[in-house]
Amino acid sequence: FSYEHIQGTSLFPLSRLSSQIRSLPKDKALYVFCQSGVRTNQAVRQLREAGYAKVHAVSGGLNAWKSAGYEIVKRKGPIPIMRQVQIVAGSLAFIGGIVPQLRIVAVVVGAGLIFAGISGLCGMARVLEKMPWNKQKKMPNQPDSCESNSCQG
Repeated sequence: FSYEHIQGTSLFPLSRLSSQIRSLPKDKALYVFCQSGVRTNQAVRQLREAGYAKVHAVSGGLNAWKSAGYEIVKRKGPIPIMRQVQIVAGSLAFIGGIVPQLRIVAVVVGAGLIFAGISGLCGMARVLEKMPWNKQKKMPNQPDSCESNSCQG
């Protein structure tokens, strides 16, 4: 969200949506999206179960919005967490692949990526989110309790 987002949107990470849900208006239409659209339906379901009737999923998320040529707000700042994960994991796997004594590093990174893909939980992303360069300042249209995360809603 701090790197790029749609003008006028607010950040409500899926991981914290249930604790922030009461701050959303029930009488207005809510358009829910995330980066790629994967978490959108989970957030829509959670909102509807909480009594929000005017909830709409934005198909394809922020990626589809950008592909369609619509404007986004883009700021200087850290690159998205998942790109950071790709850089770190790729670097560790590369080093582990070319240095025979470090092959276990490539195996561990590969296992971590498999686990992340299956479970949707990425330990490396959680560690990277805590790095100083990923600490963000509160932005306009962002609830006070939100922290760094790649999902908007």
